[in-house]
Amino acid sequence: MYLRVLQSQALSNHNLQQLTCISELFRCMDSFDFESQEHLLKQLQNDMLIRQAYTQYLMNCRQAMLSTIDVLESFNRQLETESHISVHHILMVSVKMFKILHFCLRSCFRWFGIHAGSRNVELRRQL
Repeated sequence: MYLRVLQSQALSNHNLQQLTCISELFRCMDSFDFESQEHLLKQLQNDMLIRQAYTQYLMNCRQAMLSTIDVLESFNRQLETESHISVHHILMVSVKMFKILHFCLRSCFRWFGIHAGSRNVELRRQL
């Protein structure tokens, strides 16, 4: 029954490799007698039960890795956003500092010009 479901899934998905394997399995099963088929199916079921815990472990690991990938992608997007914001703020602070420095220098030159001019006037009076 399970093999028939796999065969129909392979047909619907156009998975030729899986379809070929399942068809070959049916051909081999037909070559066995009934007791051999039963024995083979029991062995397969036992094997599935034995490996079920490991398969579940692998599925849990895969799910944990996918979750970790999602978290890392989200963290990466957040870092990129914060990087753009930081660059913008650094640029704004630099512009403000430039304006303040420009204002201070202009004020200093203006003050120096006024005082230098008054000294020139005083020196001329003394002569």
